[in-house]
Amino acid sequence: MKRLRLVWEQFMSTQEAFYRKFQIKHRLLSSFLLVSVVPLVIVALFSFWYSYADAKEKVGYYSVQLTKQMQMNAEQLLADYDQIANTIMKSDVIQNEFKNVGSASELERFAVDDKLDRLLSSHMVSKYDIDGITVMHIDGRYRMFVGNRMVPGRYQSTQVFSKTLNEAGKPLWLAPHDNEVAGVFRTSEKVITYSTLLKDRWSGHDLGIIAIAIKPQALARLFEEQEFLENGDAFIFDDSGTYIYNRNEQLLGGRAEDDKLREMIFRSSSGETGSEGTRSYFDYESGGSKFLVSYTKLNSNRWAIVSMVPYAVLMKKTNLILQFTIAILIVFLLFAVYIALTVSSSISNAIHGLMGSFRQVEKGDFHIRVDSSGKDEVMKLGAMFKRMVDRLNHLIHELYRTKLMNKEVQIQALKAQINPHFLYNTLETINSIARMKQIQEISQMTRALSSMFRYSIKGDQDFVTLRAELENIENYMSILKVRFGSKISLELSIPDRLYEAKLLKFILQPIVENAIRHGIEMKKGSGTVHIKAWEADELLFLRIDDDGLGMTEEKLRELKNRMKQELEIYDYGGKGIGLWNVVDRLRLYYRERHRFEINSRPGEGTTVMLAVPLHPEAPQALFTPTA
Repeated sequence: MKRLRLVWEQFMSTQEAFYRKFQIKHRLLSSFLLVSVVPLVIVALFSFWYSYADAKEKVGYYSVQLTKQMQMNAEQLLADYDQIANTIMKSDVIQNEFKNVGSASELERFAVDDKLDRLLSSHMVSKYDIDGITVMHIDGRYRMFVGNRMVPGRYQSTQVFSKTLNEAGKPLWLAPHDNEVAGVFRTSEKVITYSTLLKDRWSGHDLGIIAIAIKPQALARLFEEQEFLENGDAFIFDDSGTYIYNRNEQLLGGRAEDDKLREMIFRSSSGETGSEGTRSYFDYESGGSKFLVSYTKLNSNRWAIVSMVPYAVLMKKTNLILQFTIAILIVFLLFAVYIALTVSSSISNAIHGLMGSFRQVEKGDFHIRVDSSGKDEVMKLGAMFKRMVDRLNHLIHELYRTKLMNKEVQIQALKAQINPHFLYNTLETINSIARMKQIQEISQMTRALSSMFRYSIKGDQDFVTLRAELENIENYMSILKVRFGSKISLELSIPDRLYEAKLLKFILQPIVENAIRHGIEMKKGSGTVHIKAWEADELLFLRIDDDGLGMTEEKLRELKNRMKQELEIYDYGGKGIGLWNVVDRLRLYYRERHRFEINSRPGEGTTVMLAVPLHPEAPQALFTPTA
């Protein structure tokens, strides 16, 4: 007993040493899953095999019912053709004129031809799948047909005539075959032929033979809306293995390659035989695949309707049970995981909370809360992490404030390039002297230029009205008119309600200056700058068009690429004025809330379109300072 206890203790010690290599959560999870998964897997396997056998039985029964229904439809279809033949045989034309046509005169034969043509045609149009109807006299001296001619003039040597006589009054069904008429009447389409003897209704003597050529597609209706056809196969063949109907039309009239299937179906000992025919089902292997074969044999001839469903399809029938079993397995697995996590919650919850804080910081949210009320190592680690995140948040905020200040310096530097205060006083002095000397051109230019500089140093606001911006442009144009005269003109299309709209200062003047310097000034003849404004979707749209020289596609592409690059260092010596000035100021002030587009074509001019908010707001900080 003592030795047994030592062995047990040694075993348990080995197990404990093994489990200590894993985390507590993993130990509990593996234990619960081992206890719950093994029984569930056994139950799942048992359920699967049971459902598989049940599905096989039900599908077999279902397929037999389908073939039974197809048998009834087929018997009805074949009976229709038998009814047509009997109706034609009992007609007065057959029993009177056709019976004696062998000894009739030529004129009398013409009359019989006309009556037979009307009779046969009326029955042919009653079924769209009849390809032709032929009646042949028993003595071989007369035959008449409508539709497709299936036998030659000398028809006694044809298989239709000879085989029908051999049947001794029983209806004959010929498998799909080619037309027996050579020449232009032969077609590539095969037909199924039904033929039987025409009897004298008073004496019972043989009068002749009637043959009805039927399109194989007539049998396709038997297989319509049958579910198993989507995944399996179905066909009709006779006791010789010849295909009567197959979805593959190339197999019609051909022999089935596998004689084993034919023997299993047509052997006398298989299936149940009764008034409704013979039907049964069995397992069958072919081409490395296993099938469930169900069949039914027709009473009216030696045909069998066969359906073959792959066992791979039968497996799908068990999906519902299999999915249900898997769902139960997952539920029990989740329950086992829940129990394991509950047992280990005193240790793992704190770790998970700390991991959640890590993910929160990873997403950019530095305002975290860490439970540090406990005294264990995990709680102390959380408190240290909280202090580190607070310090990091403070440093990031300081860095962001520094970046905003640098942006403000850049903006002020850009404005300083077009804000020379001292020149304003100088121009005022020049204007006074010009007026004293009565030199109007100089006075006009200095007055306009003085207004422009007054506009540049007026106040410290960044936004002005559209009216003020346009007045500054008009002053600029008046200076140019002294130099260029009527070569340059300005047109405005501004709705009255938009004159008081606010926009960034010095946005339009650099664009107009570019249009004149690079477009109109170097152009032969006069040119016009047109400024248009409108509002849409809370945006103020401004378009500046000129009819100057324009730009090539290569130069325009280069210009657009340069404007996409944000300038980080500015040259305060005078460079940067122009479109780059406009683009960067729009980017700095409006950020993503603006649009700027430029298009140009050589010889047609340039168009600049920009859009800014009708109600501009100051840029918002990305981070909120901590208290």
